[in-house]
Amino acid sequence: MNHQDWKPVILRKNTKPPPSTKQVQGNSKIKKLDDDNPQPPKKISHSVKIEIQKARAIKKITQKQLANMLNLPVQTISEYESGKAIPNKQVLSRIGRILEVKLNKIK
Repeated sequence: MNHQDWKPVILRKNTKPPPSTKQVQGNSKIKKLDDDNPQPPKKISHSVKIEIQKARAIKKITQKQLANMLNLPVQTISEYESGKAIPNKQVLSRIGRILEVKLNKIK
């Protein structure tokens, strides 16, 4: 029986306190974000929003129909037209192809 390990194993919870806010603020990555002047968020230009709406009206396409053609939710098209969401270049080019207009103005 000398080859067996019969020492008792005791399991305990970690008693270390959670990190305080002082430790988190000392993080260099967080400081870096606070020190930098953030870039303003990109916005879609007003003319692009109007172009999408006008072209959709000329083609007599509803937001729902355009969303189905693009495989996007209807709410996304609504947000593009209101300026709440910013489409990426690929989505803009797909909208432009469907509506037969040129769209590429993101500030």
